[in-house]
Amino acid sequence: MRWILYSRNECPLCEYAANILRTLKVEFTEVDIDASDSLVSRYGVQVPVIRDAHHKRELGFPFEPADVAEFVGADTDGQS
Repeated sequence: MRWILYSRNECPLCEYAANILRTLKVEFTEVDIDASDSLVSRYGVQVPVIRDAHHKRELGFPFEPADVAEFVGADTDGQS
């Protein structure tokens, strides 16, 4: 899947990010960073982070819905 949301359990900002992606109808995989020591080391307290796996770029918090819409592009069918 192209879009990955790095998050943590019980993280209100992570749920906010997931809701933005759902509202934009972007298909994504949510990855709990606490399941991996390397992800915790990489992202720590920086979550939520939205990653474009195709282009190897990331959008870290803080962001607003307009920022996410721009990041995922005009084509928000989930396959962008």
